[in-house]
Amino acid sequence: MITFSLASFDLNRTQQELFTENKMMMDLPRLHQYTDSLHKRLGTERQQQVRMLNPYYVHMRLDTTGQAANQRVANWQVSTKELPPSRSTKCNRPPTGPATCVAT
Repeated sequence: MITFSLASFDLNRTQQELFTENKMMMDLPRLHQYTDSLHKRLGTERQQQVRMLNPYYVHMRLDTTGQAANQRVANWQVSTKELPPSRSTKCNRPPTGPATCVAT
């Protein structure tokens, strides 16, 4: 067995502070804490993503089925005074061809 002295290399112990954030060096409670903070960060990123994209993608905000718009106006009531006067129309319906209507 041959023994070498390493004193001439002036080796020191590595500072533990350099590896405290390394996941391989963490124990289970610290890993749980780290994953919890990652889940919180993911939630905030998801919320911010919608706010950041809305100004650029208008089509994402449109209601293509019209359900939201119908719910907004379902309880609207307009008085008859605010409505324009109704017009009567006369329609001429020949046996063949399109009907022609004239407002009177």
